[in-house]
Amino acid sequence: CIELGRIIAKQYKCPVDGFGRFIDSEQLQGNFNTLYEYLISYMDFDLSILLEYKIINEEMFDNIQKVFISDKNIFNADKQAYLVHHDIADHNLRYEGNRILAIFDWENAVAFDPICELGSAHTWLNHYEFKREKMLEGFVSELGFEPDNLHTKISIYFLRTMLWKVCFALRRGKYTERHKKLLDQALREN
Repeated sequence: CIELGRIIAKQYKCPVDGFGRFIDSEQLQGNFNTLYEYLISYMDFDLSILLEYKIINEEMFDNIQKVFISDKNIFNADKQAYLVHHDIADHNLRYEGNRILAIFDWENAVAFDPICELGSAHTWLNHYEFKREKMLEGFVSELGFEPDNLHTKISIYFLRTMLWKVCFALRRGKYTERHKKLLDQALREN
């Protein structure tokens, strides 16, 4: 996990333009102007699905929106996006013993904030448990400093990840107790 944190920090060496999914395959430019715009894209849709399936109620819907609005300035302060894998899971990592040799399957890569990987990595189904504390240790060690608002960003990215994952699972009839547990954890953190 420490090594994975170090690898995630190295994504800061790959700046790209814009934020979000890439406009086309020829250039690495995100399709949103700000990190915040990308972060909340489709969030109202995801929340409406959670409301429809009675995973959340109206009050929770409003409170979740307020969480993202209250931290808007934190995310709008980020002017630079980086190439972010956005699907850190064991099946996308090549190991030799405990050492990560490669990260592959970049089809979900986006122009974003590498910190999002720290918020979402433990939500992927993995053979090995990704311990957020150990990844954070490697991340900060590789950077040589702790970025501003690091813990707030990790929590918000965790919540945003769980909103879309639960929505996706519900719409495909694959909502599990694990989804419920992780969403509850993300809501408690925020």
